[in-house]
Amino acid sequence: MVGKSRIGVLTAGSLAFVGLLSTGVAGARAGVSISETLYPSDTAPSGDALPTGYTSSYAPGFATSAWESNGNKLELYLSPSALGFSTISLGSSATNNLAGISYWTNKLNAVQGDWYINIYTNTTGSNDAASWYHDRLTFETSSGSYQASAAINTWVQATTATSTDQLLLTSVNSSTGNTYLSTPQTLTQVESSASYNTQTVKYITLTVASNATTLRSLVDGLQFSSTDGSTATFNLEAAAPVPASIGLVGIGSLALIGGMVLRRRMKARL
Repeated sequence: MVGKSRIGVLTAGSLAFVGLLSTGVAGARAGVSISETLYPSDTAPSGDALPTGYTSSYAPGFATSAWESNGNKLELYLSPSALGFSTISLGSSATNNLAGISYWTNKLNAVQGDWYINIYTNTTGSNDAASWYHDRLTFETSSGSYQASAAINTWVQATTATSTDQLLLTSVNSSTGNTYLSTPQTLTQVESSASYNTQTVKYITLTVASNATTLRSLVDGLQFSSTDGSTATFNLEAAAPVPASIGLVGIGSLALIGGMVLRRRMKARL
C-alpha cells in the first residue's frame, strides 16, 4: 500500500526536523510505503548550512541528481512521522522496531569520513544525555566508504544489512558522555541489548560531521524499513523544478503589461 504524503520542515532553534504532513498515511499502520523527494533546503532552517545540489551523478535508481557535502556540518532530521510511523522502537520484540537503514554515497575525494547516521532516542526523565534526547547512537561504516582509502567516483550502498559497507554502532552519547565502542555493534545487536531496547526513536539524522571540512561526498537514495513491513524512501535531488504553469503565467503577465503600455501610447497620440 502506498500512502500519499507531503514533506514539510519544522524548525526549533538551530535544528530542522522533517515531519510528515499526512494526506492519507495513518500512523504506524502495517505495510505503508512512503516515497518522497527531498531538496537541500529541506535540511536546515534559514541561516544554517545546506548540502550542495549535484547534477552530474546520482545513485542507481534515484535519478536525476544528488546532494554533495561541502565542508560544513550537515544534518537531515527525520522524525518517526516522516517515515510513516507513529513510533519507532529499538526493542527487538516490538512490532514496529527499526528493521533497516540504507543510503548510497559516492566520494569525490580520498578523505577520511563520509555521511553517517545518528539515532536520537526520546527522553525518559532519568539519566538523559540532553534536555531533548536520552541517547545518541552513531552508526558509521567501519570499513568501505568511510575510509580515506575508499574508491572515489564510485557509488556504494551503506546499509545496516551485512555488507562490506555495513552501518555499525560505533559510539554512544549518553548521560555519562561520549563512549566509543571497541567492538562496533550491528543494528540487530543494538535492538537485543538491554541498554537500548526499551528506548524509542525521537529522530534519525543523515549527517556529515563538522570536522569533515575537506570531504566531498555525494549522498542519495535514503531508505528505511520497519518490522511491520512499512518502508520509507527518499530521493535526494539538487533543486525543486519550477512548475511550467509559473512560466506561462509570467509570459501572460508580460503580454498583458505590454498591451496596456501600447494602448496608453496610442491614446496619447490621439
